[in-house]
Amino acid sequence: MATRRRWRCLPEPSPTVDAARRYQAIYETGRVREAACWAHARRQFYELHAARPNALNTEALERIGALYKIEDAIRGKPPDERRAYREAHARPLLSQLHAWLTATLETLSKKSDTSRAILYALNRWEALTRYCDDGQLEIDNLPVERAEPVRFLVC
Repeated sequence: MATRRRWRCLPEPSPTVDAARRYQAIYETGRVREAACWAHARRQFYELHAARPNALNTEALERIGALYKIEDAIRGKPPDERRAYREAHARPLLSQLHAWLTATLETLSKKSDTSRAILYALNRWEALTRYCDDGQLEIDNLPVERAEPVRFLVC
């Protein structure tokens, strides 16, 4: 409840977050739209690849890596330019990735680890692709997660 009250006064942002349940309360008002973190989606495949490399996980990592190359090309650009570039370059790759994930899922056991990784992405697809709609959004929230916590000295 406290979390819900805390977020009620915000404008209509789209925070880029992981899938932790603690964030769900901020979306209940409908004023805040989730922008999911691609690094967390990628991590699902990376951990499988690190444990048991296979062609499916490798391809997923390559496809997601292509999205990050697009971000490298537009880093530091104005938001309108970033949004337009993403629309032209990332959207087609995202459409192909979605089709590939959906088709690949149909060939796997629903209980497999790779199926779980695919479902992680597909279940969050709208939030994962929201960064393309807004040039101010980032593809992931890793810089925030890596940042040192801010400490205040209150006198």
